[in-house]
Amino acid sequence: MSNIMDEIWRLFVLIALSLIPHLASAKTYNFNDFYQIMISSNATYRTVVATARGAKITNDAMISRYIPTLSLSRGSTTTTIQDQASIFATDVTNSTLNTLSLTGGYPQAGMTYSTTLYSDAIVDTSLKGTEVSKSHSGNYSFSLTFNLLKGLGPLVGDIDFKQADITETVATLNVKKTLLTSLKSLFTSYLGTFTAFINYKSSEDQLSKSIATLKNDLLKFKLGKIPKLNILTQRTQRESLKATVLSQKKSIMTSKILLLDQAGGKERKITHSDITALDSISLNIFDMNKINEWRKAELSFNTLKNLDWKINRLNLRSSKLSYKQTKNNTLPSLDLTLGKGGNSLSQPGSTSFMQDDYSTNKSITLSLSMPIGMISERAAKKKAQLDLSANVLNFHQFKQELIREWEKLKFDYEIAIQDLNVKQAILDVATERYQSSLSTASLGSTYQQNVVDYQTQLLSAIQNLNSSKNNLFLSKLDFYIFHGDTTFLKNIR
Repeated sequence: MSNIMDEIWRLFVLIALSLIPHLASAKTYNFNDFYQIMISSNATYRTVVATARGAKITNDAMISRYIPTLSLSRGSTTTTIQDQASIFATDVTNSTLNTLSLTGGYPQAGMTYSTTLYSDAIVDTSLKGTEVSKSHSGNYSFSLTFNLLKGLGPLVGDIDFKQADITETVATLNVKKTLLTSLKSLFTSYLGTFTAFINYKSSEDQLSKSIATLKNDLLKFKLGKIPKLNILTQRTQRESLKATVLSQKKSIMTSKILLLDQAGGKERKITHSDITALDSISLNIFDMNKINEWRKAELSFNTLKNLDWKINRLNLRSSKLSYKQTKNNTLPSLDLTLGKGGNSLSQPGSTSFMQDDYSTNKSITLSLSMPIGMISERAAKKKAQLDLSANVLNFHQFKQELIREWEKLKFDYEIAIQDLNVKQAILDVATERYQSSLSTASLGSTYQQNVVDYQTQLLSAIQNLNSSKNNLFLSKLDFYIFHGDTTFLKNIR
């Protein structure tokens, strides 16, 4: 019976052990998991997305500037005149006015139009109780006005539309810019967390080896084969490795929280306790041919797709348009109006004002007007001029900063490659030196101390190499961010 229970227990243990890899894989996350959270609910990213949508809605609504206004009115007036000789004798006049008009314009051409499609005044008069037939009078008219200098003139009539286009474009570029900026922070946090796991595993492995070695050497010490100083050295190393493991556990927790904060999310889909392992990020998400082309090519601002460069150019253009508008506001108003219309007064008994006494007219009017002083307009122009001058200086300064930034990125990339090669060589030497020293540990305390030192150096070399790999990855990412290129996103898994 006991054997049967032992077999059952052994089978249960085997099943449990077989499930461990499955459970571990269920808790393993990749970068795409956090990327999807970021783009769906990160507050900073969603805010700029909402701003871009609002800018597009506002820009699309500019079409309303072309939509005319149709006005329909009907009014009625009754006038009663009392006869002084008789309280029963009165004159009563009932007047009704029906009007239909249309107004609108074409802002880019500085044109406005106004037309009275129909205007009919119906008068029904009763003189001292005697009915008189109705009479009609009415008119139609059409006028076309061009603002030649001020307001929505041909020189500035499209400014509002251009500004709306710029606002929408800048908002769209800010979405892409925020995405790339947030991605770098997310990549940095993810790589930091991934590296923290690797470093922890390396230190834990070394701690396990140290504990096993100490256990074996304690037996040798009891047999008098090695001095006590060897044991003390190993105990010191064991405690030191324990402290390192504890520190790296704390580092993992801090890194996981930072990673989750970078991803964001109004409802946390992943908690720090869920993250027991992370998949590595492949360097193949970047196109090395494209990176090498960027490195070798001269920086051309005519073709540069850097997002900050594009946004600065658009903002400068917007500043120039604002100055143009305020400058235009200080000019006199010169309006050219072309008009055409018709009037008619019908005889009593007519059913329409179009039947009798019909006349037409045409007119051309040129009017010039200018407010005296224009203090506020001139002040606004001066302010806009100063703002434009400052923006021009800032733009050229930013251009020089961009050149220096690009040179630094290329330099940092070259250093990152060299640093990775150096750190790999150091690790190779540290690994060989540590492994070679293990066989000499029993030769004396000095040799034992060498083993401990070499083990510490090996751990440091592993961590430094991991850090160098992360730096090279982020350096490649910087090339894409600088050039506003998001093609690597399709390779994220």
